[in-house]
Amino acid sequence: MKTIAGILLAFLAVQTVVQDVQCQAIFEKQLVQLKRLREQAETHRATFRAWKTKYDSLDISRKDFLKGAKERISTELRRIEEDNAKSLPTEQNAYSVLRFNTEDAQRHKKTENDRLSNSTLHSSGLRQCFRDSKALLTEAAKFTSWALEMLDSNGRPGPGFFEYRTMWPGSFDECVAVRAEYEQRPKKLRTFRGRYCNAFGDIIIPGLLALPSDVWGLCLPDSCNSTEAFILVYSLLKQFNISEYRLRLIDCHEPIEMPAKTIAVISLVLLLVALVTVATAVDLLLIQWPKWKTQEQSETHTQENGHNNIVYENGSHELTTILGVNSDISEYKPGLPVRLLLTFSAWTNGEMICATSQHKDALGCLNGIRVISMSWVILGHSIFFMLISTDNILSAVMTFMDRWTFQAIINATFCVDSFFVLSGLLVSYPTLSVMKSTEGKISWFSFYFHRYLRLTPAYMLCLAVYVTTLPFWMDGPFYPRRGINNNFCETTWWKNLLYIQNFFHDDTMCFSWSWYLSADMCFYVLSPLMIAPLHFRPVIGFIIIGLFFLATTVTPFVLTMLHYFGPGVGDVAGHVEEGDRVYDLYFAPYCRMGPYLEGILLGYVLNRTKWPIRISRVANITGWCVATATALAVLYGLFEYGNGKDIDLVLSAFYNGLSRSAWGLCVAWVIFSCVSGKGGLINSFLSMPVWIPLGRLTYTVFLIHPILTMTWAFARRTPYYLDDLSIIMVYLACLLAAYSVGFIVSLVFEAPFMGLEKILKKEKFPLYIESAVHFEDKDSTKGCYRRRDGDDDPRWPCESTKVQAKAVQRHTIGRFLEKVKDVSCDPGLIDSSVFSEDLTGCFSHCCIEGVDPRVHVCIIIVTSINDSDNELF
Repeated sequence: MKTIAGILLAFLAVQTVVQDVQCQAIFEKQLVQLKRLREQAETHRATFRAWKTKYDSLDISRKDFLKGAKERISTELRRIEEDNAKSLPTEQNAYSVLRFNTEDAQRHKKTENDRLSNSTLHSSGLRQCFRDSKALLTEAAKFTSWALEMLDSNGRPGPGFFEYRTMWPGSFDECVAVRAEYEQRPKKLRTFRGRYCNAFGDIIIPGLLALPSDVWGLCLPDSCNSTEAFILVYSLLKQFNISEYRLRLIDCHEPIEMPAKTIAVISLVLLLVALVTVATAVDLLLIQWPKWKTQEQSETHTQENGHNNIVYENGSHELTTILGVNSDISEYKPGLPVRLLLTFSAWTNGEMICATSQHKDALGCLNGIRVISMSWVILGHSIFFMLISTDNILSAVMTFMDRWTFQAIINATFCVDSFFVLSGLLVSYPTLSVMKSTEGKISWFSFYFHRYLRLTPAYMLCLAVYVTTLPFWMDGPFYPRRGINNNFCETTWWKNLLYIQNFFHDDTMCFSWSWYLSADMCFYVLSPLMIAPLHFRPVIGFIIIGLFFLATTVTPFVLTMLHYFGPGVGDVAGHVEEGDRVYDLYFAPYCRMGPYLEGILLGYVLNRTKWPIRISRVANITGWCVATATALAVLYGLFEYGNGKDIDLVLSAFYNGLSRSAWGLCVAWVIFSCVSGKGGLINSFLSMPVWIPLGRLTYTVFLIHPILTMTWAFARRTPYYLDDLSIIMVYLACLLAAYSVGFIVSLVFEAPFMGLEKILKKEKFPLYIESAVHFEDKDSTKGCYRRRDGDDDPRWPCESTKVQAKAVQRHTIGRFLEKVKDVSCDPGLIDSSVFSEDLTGCFSHCCIEGVDPRVHVCIIIVTSINDSDNELF
C-alpha cells in the first residue's frame, strides 16, 4: 500500500508542478544538462556506427540524421551507465524510439524527410519543444486559460488501481482544441496548438510485478514530435525521481499526409458509387417505369372487362399481356452495354437481395443456420474488440470466467465450423445434382473460375478500403494513426489475393479474419477429388474422404502432444505451452477440414435420397438427443478448466482433435432432420422467410463487421466499463450496424459483379431445365404448348381450363433439345405475379408463341450451380 501511495503522490507532484515558482530554473538546468550530454557523444562513436547502418536506406540528409541521432543515443547510453536498468530505459528501448520514427519515414519518404530533418531529428526542433513546454508551465503559473486547459487534458490515475484500471487517456478533444499564444521574445508572439500524445510504459511495484500501462494521455505543444516528447517526459520523470513508472515509448498524434494509394482507392469507390447511381436511374426510367405503367393498364383493363390478364417479362424485356391488352407505352430493348450497366442498379439488386422467395429445391433451413452462426461470430468479435478500450478488464474477466454460461462466448469459434459444414454441403449437393443430370459432364474450369470470381471482387475492395483509408476515418486516444495492418498489407496483400495467407506462419497476415476464406478456398480446390469419385465410384469417394478425415484428426492431436497446447481455455498440467496455438491449430487448414468433409458427405446423402426422407420416430428422437448432448459437451465441457484447473495433456489432445468434427456432426444432423421433414418447430424456425434476405448478406457482413467493431472500439474517447448490460447493448448495435452496412456494401461491391458474371458467362446450354409452365385462355381449345411445327407436345396435352400457370416435371437439357431445337433463351428477371412463389428469382427462360397469338409458353431454365441461394456466400 505504501508503494501505491507513492505512485499516486508522485503523479500528483507532476500535475501540481505548475504551482512551483522554481519551474523556470528547473528547465534552465535541464537545458544545460542536455548540452553537456551532447558533448559526450564522441565517446560513443563506435556504438553509433552500429546503429547508423540500420538506417542507411533512409533518403534523408546525412548531416541532419547524424546530428539528431547522436543526441538521442548519447543521452540514452549515459542514462544506462548512471541508473539501474530495471527502472530506466535500456538500449533496446532507445532503439525502439528511433525505429518508431524511421519506419514512418520509410512509408512516406518524401514527406517524412522534410519533417524528420526539420523537426524530429534536428536539434532546433528539440529546443523549440522545450521552449514551448517551458512557456506552458510558466503561463499555467499565471493561470492563463490555454495553459490550464492543456494541463487539465492530461491523463491522471483514478480509482480502481487494484482492478488493473491503468488507462489514463485524459481529454483528447480538449487537448487538440487548444490554441496557445505567448510572448517568446519582446514584441514577438509565438503560437502553437495542443498535440495529443500517448505514453506507453510499465508501473513498477517493487518486489511484486510490473503492470503495463498502454494509455497515458499527455497534452504537449505541437512542436514536439514522438522522439522529443519521449526526451521531455523522461526528463521530468527523472527530475522528480519517479522510479515507479518506466517509460517505454511515446506516440504523438501528428498529422499524416494522405498517400497516393488512399486517393486511388477513394476514387475507385466513388466511381462504383457513380455507376450504381447512373444504373439505378436508367433502370427506373427505361425498365421499371414502363413495366409499372403497363401493369397499371392491365389492371384497369381487367376491371373494365371482368377477366384476368397475366403480364410477364421475357428475356428481351418485352412487356406482353396474354389476353390481348396492347400497351401504348414505348418499349425499350437494352443492348449488351446497357445490360452490363444495369447490373449496377441498386433497385434491381436490392429487390433480388430482399426477396423472401427461393427456388423450390433450396434447403430452407440453411438460411436460419447461416444467419444465427454469423450473429454468433459478431457477438464474439464485439466482446473481443471491446477489450481494446476496457478499463476494468481484470475484474470483468474474472467475473465472466466464473459463469458457465460464458463458455458459449469463449467457445464461439465453433460457429466457424458450422460454416465449414454449410460450405461443404453447398459445394457437393448442387455439383452432384448437375453431374447426375448431365451424366457426369461438368466444366471444372468454370467450377473454379466461378468461385474465385464470386469471392474476390468484394473481398479485395473491402481489404483495400480497410487498409488505406482506416487511419483517416477518425482519431482518438486509442485510435491507430497508421491503421491496423498498414505495414503488413503493403508487402503481403498478394497472399490474400491468392488465398494462401494461412500457410505463412508469421504475424504479417493482412485482414486477419480472412483466414477463413483461405481455408475454405483450400477445401474447395480439393473438393473435386472427393465429389467426382462419389458420383462415379462412391466407394472410392468414401475412402478418399476417410483418409482426409484421418489426417485432419490426427494432425491436431500430434501437434498438441508435441507443443503442449491447451484446449482453448486453461493450461496443460505439468507443461508450458510451446509454439503458436492460433496458427498451428486454429488457422491451419489441415486442422479444420473435418466439418467440411462432413458437409460433403451430407450433400451426397441428400442428393441420392428421395425426399421426404423416411426416418422412424425413435431414430429421430435418438439423433436429436445425441446431437444435443454432444454440442453441450463441446461448448460447456471445459468449464472447470477455465477456472484454474489444469487439463491432462492427452485429454487436451483428444479435445483438439475431435471437438470440431463433433460439432460439425451436430450441425449436419440438424440439417438432415430438417430436410427430411422431422425438424418440427426447429425446422419451422430455421426456414422462416425473414432469414432469406439476411442470409444473402452473410458474405459482406463477414467482411466488414470486424472493421466496424474495431473502429467503434478504437474511436472511443474514454475507456469502456464492461458489464452485462454493456455487452448486450453493444452487441445489438454492432449486429444492426453490420447488416445495415453489409446491405450497402453488397449493392456496391458484391451484387454488380455477380450480375456481370452471369451476363458475360458464355455457355452453350444451361445445365438443366428446372420446370416449365404454360398459359391458357379460358375460351381457347388449343391453348397449350406447341412446337414450332404446330403439333401438340405429347408431354403437355391440350386442355380447356381457366388461365393458370402449371409447373411440370423436370426435364434434362438433352431431352428438351430433342423436341425444340431453335429456341433462343435470354436471361431475365421473372415477375412473381406470373409464376408461383417458389419460382421467383433470377433465371433464364425461353418464350415460344403458339398458334393462337394470345397463348405463350415460357420454359424456365435454372443453372443451379450458379444460384446464389445455393451457395454459402
